[in-house]
Amino acid sequence: MRLYSKEEMELIFGKYGFFSGEAGQGLIGDIRYFGGFDKFDDAIENNNYKKENVPVYVTIRPRGIEFYLTMGFSSYRTGIFFDNFQYCVIEHQDQIIEQKSKSVIGRALIGGLLLGPVGAVVGGMTGVGSKQIKLNDVDNIITIAFTDESDKEYIILFSCTNKKLKKVQEYFKSKFGDKFKKPSDIQPNTQSNTSIADELLKLKELLDSGVLTQEEFVEQKNKILNN
Repeated sequence: MRLYSKEEMELIFGKYGFFSGEAGQGLIGDIRYFGGFDKFDDAIENNNYKKENVPVYVTIRPRGIEFYLTMGFSSYRTGIFFDNFQYCVIEHQDQIIEQKSKSVIGRALIGGLLLGPVGAVVGGMTGVGSKQIKLNDVDNIITIAFTDESDKEYIILFSCTNKKLKKVQEYFKSKFGDKFKKPSDIQPNTQSNTSIADELLKLKELLDSGVLTQEEFVEQKNKILNN
């Protein structure tokens, strides 16, 4: 993913007309960016904003889906082509904590799709035992999976409140049909993009950084070696 200007978005992803039904009809600030795209992370940090204070605008263009943030007088846009869009899943924060590695986000963490700061945060959310780490103002996390030119899978995360959940669900269902999935529909696939050695190295990094406990590390290591 990369950032685009408005003119580049129209050139690459297509321009919709004012009477197309899309102009001004997307999700207007109903979701907020959570993580997964370093260019958004850098823009938020450089503008001294907090992620929970930055609404995301979502619109559908002829050839893909557009996400853009506005901070002050600046806007930051990116997009995903329909051909690269894999699925969208919405999970409640409590479900992620309870289901741990069974959740879509938990699998993404173990599969190496969620590293860096957002991986540490989600790792904290999926802590073991009775540990309950809550994120302020985050009721539901939206996972959008997509592939690049080499078919490697990535994810970008957004959040929405319970108040906005119904609207967000209806929007994604109407726009993406069978690509709007239930968490149980997504099958884990930790071997698709990296070798066993890479997976084990990533697990060791998560253990060393405190994202995984020793017990979780051993459990996930055994799963990788036994697959």
